[in-house]
Amino acid sequence: MAVAATAALAGGLLWPLAARANMTAVTISVSKADSISTCNSTGLACPSIQGAINLGETYSNAAVTIDIAAGTYNENDSITVPGSDTLSLVGSGASSTVVNGTGSGTVAEVTSGTAAINFLTLQDG
Repeated sequence: MAVAATAALAGGLLWPLAARANMTAVTISVSKADSISTCNSTGLACPSIQGAINLGETYSNAAVTIDIAAGTYNENDSITVPGSDTLSLVGSGASSTVVNGTGSGTVAEVTSGTAAINFLTLQDG
C-alpha cells in the first residue's frame, strides 16, 4: 500500500518547518542523477535520501530542508533530528517522488526530534 505523505510528524507542525530567529536555514538536495558516492556538502546533490538526512543531522541549531528530485528511491530511512532542530523532507510531488521500502522494513522512521514529510509517496514498508 502506498501512502502519499503531506503531513508533518512529531508535534503536529505544518510544513514548512520555519527556522526560528536564532536558527540557520540549510537546504540539501537529493538527485538520483548525481553520481557522487558520499554526501558531505550542501553544494552537491546527495545520491540518496538517507545520505542527505545523515548530512542534515550534523548541523546544530538548524532548520534543515531536504529537497528530493523526482524518482523512485529504494531505501529505508531513519531520521534522528538533534535537539531543537527541525528537518523537512520535500519531494517533487506525490506522483513523481516515491520512497520504496521494498518490503524490507519501515520506509521512514523518525526516532527523535521534529520532522515533516511532504509531497512524496512512501510505499512497500
